[in-house]
Amino acid sequence: MCEDTAGYSTVVGPRWQIELLIEGWGELRTPERLHIERPRIVEFREVDRETADRFGGESPALAVAHHHSGLGIPGTAQLQAELMLMIDPRGRLRVPYDYPYPGVSQLLWEPGYQFQSTDQGDASIPDDPFDATELDELVRSAPTVPTGSRARGHRVAVLDTGVRGAGHDMLDFIGCDNAGIRSTPAADPHGHGTAVATVIEAVQSDADVHPIRVLNEKKKGESYEVLAGLMYALWSGQYDLINASLTTTTSGQRCATSVGRSIDYILRYCSAMADLPVLVAAAGNDGSGTLCGYPARLPQAVVALARDHTGARAEYNCTPLEGAVTEEAYGGSQAHTLGHSNLWGTSFAAGAVSGAYLP
Repeated sequence: MCEDTAGYSTVVGPRWQIELLIEGWGELRTPERLHIERPRIVEFREVDRETADRFGGESPALAVAHHHSGLGIPGTAQLQAELMLMIDPRGRLRVPYDYPYPGVSQLLWEPGYQFQSTDQGDASIPDDPFDATELDELVRSAPTVPTGSRARGHRVAVLDTGVRGAGHDMLDFIGCDNAGIRSTPAADPHGHGTAVATVIEAVQSDADVHPIRVLNEKKKGESYEVLAGLMYALWSGQYDLINASLTTTTSGQRCATSVGRSIDYILRYCSAMADLPVLVAAAGNDGSGTLCGYPARLPQAVVALARDHTGARAEYNCTPLEGAVTEEAYGGSQAHTLGHSNLWGTSFAAGAVSGAYLP
């Protein structure tokens, strides 16, 4: 069964179409019937001047609509159906809707859900979490990546809980539906992102780490926070590689709705319109009987799998989709942790793989 408790839904698509949707919201029947609030666009143009002009009408956009818990699955299905029925073959809205604008035919609605980090360990992680021997093992385990497959440069967006002591301010996407995207001094209330960045920098000392906070102090993130952070990282042109040591808590076989398709839509839309950074995604730690969640399910992602202390692929790895691009690196295990905080998991294998993909 799918959980439907988020109290919000998201819609992604070209910015101009989302703006038209919001303008014509009162013409739709579903929002009034189900008490769905008018969506709010997460505004990327306010992040900084260098990227503002990239987020115009044809850029991807994300809006969040709040509603009562339990309405995500039926509400998004009905909104999607209503919009489809309103489109005529020329891409315009049908009567009786008095709405004289081009149709909103490229929008994708999705119920809210959560992401979580792909590590196992203590509730919080100190600044220096790794045993020196284990960190050296992580570095030595990094795969050899052909030059032609590596990232264009050294700028790494770390989508995580933050990064303490990073050389750049942090973009904070937590609560961005209401508070907007905030640029703050680098911080990390948990330590997971800092640990992942430590591995990346240990593998490639020239890594230029940029913290993008999409997970909170409990290593959880709402889907709109992760989707917004990923959308910015893909479209802004500011990064050469994205490290995503996180996964969905609801995905694939366990949910028959569209959960996860927004993240696939975002990546496909961006890849059709721009040169993208390399995306390294952790496989997840739920075991080989479970398919990887998003973003490791994305066909464009490099899926990072963990090896244990024997050099074998760890039993806790989730299973990638057939044909996925995979790389392996050390991830420790419950019996052989990575250091002072009982850490292990595909999060840290992903850090080693990300370092290896930098030139």
